[in-house]
Amino acid sequence: MKTVTRKQLEASKEKAVRFARNVLEDDEIALNILIAGLTLIFLLAVVTLQPFAVYSVASATAGTVPSVAVLISLLVCLIPTQSAACFRRSASPGWTA
Repeated sequence: MKTVTRKQLEASKEKAVRFARNVLEDDEIALNILIAGLTLIFLLAVVTLQPFAVYSVASATAGTVPSVAVLISLLVCLIPTQSAACFRRSASPGWTA
């Protein structure tokens, strides 16, 4: 049978209390701000693609403007990749859960 020291018990109790209170640490708050900022940048980039495409097609008199479905699918593909990159960065060896 595995014995648990008093220090380990107190550490697990502290972790459980912090989880119950749902207190965010500084790195978690920074990660949330970073993800929100990158999401806004991606939204802005996808929204501006439509007017640029319309102008480009009109000036070149060739090509097609991407549909809204294509732009939404681009956004759906971009958001998870930037989130995964942020979470991978936060899981570095110096990060503790």
